[in-house]
Amino acid sequence: VELRLASGEVVRCAACVCTLPLGVLKAGSVAFEPPWPADKQVAMQRLDVGLLDKVVVRFDRCFWDSSAHAFQRVPVQDDRRAAGA
Repeated sequence: VELRLASGEVVRCAACVCTLPLGVLKAGSVAFEPPWPADKQVAMQRLDVGLLDKVVVRFDRCFWDSSAHAFQRVPVQDDRRAAGA
């Protein structure tokens, strides 16, 4: 692997782990040689970031399957959002 820094310095190494934010990857601020395959580039452009909220609720008694580690509710997607509103 060869890294070319903005300063012009070249760093050579056996491997590189790249942990760039999605926004940086989508903006094309970093070049990869060879470039990513087209299907991977399309998939990356379709990714988005979002918000995940967690709420802790305590109940007096267990009303769910007690062998379950967790349970969750995933809402149906809002039609306005799906239409791009």
